[in-house]
Amino acid sequence: MDLPVYTSLFITALLAATILPFYSEVLFVGLLAAGYDPALVWLSATAGNTLGAAVNWVIGRYLLHFQDRRWFPFKADGLARAQRWFQRFGVWSLLFSWLPLRHLQ
Repeated sequence: MDLPVYTSLFITALLAATILPFYSEVLFVGLLAAGYDPALVWLSATAGNTLGAAVNWVIGRYLLHFQDRRWFPFKADGLARAQRWFQRFGVWSLLFSWLPLRHLQ
């Protein structure tokens, strides 16, 4: 087992699953094409993506405590609009949450 390779995929998948613009799919497909164990490749990527999603959840829950600060990156009306979308469409609103849409009502 080549631990540094699988660790690299784990870290890449973790970064890709957070708010950072990172792509783990390239490494994932490259490792499969290079003949690495598909089960370990899948497990490494899945573990990294899952932990990255958990990090996003913690960030989202924690950062709302600072929404009244001047440095907070989102305005109150934008947060309210996003919350209305989530209340209206539920988890389906998350399907396209990665799109950079600004002025949809």
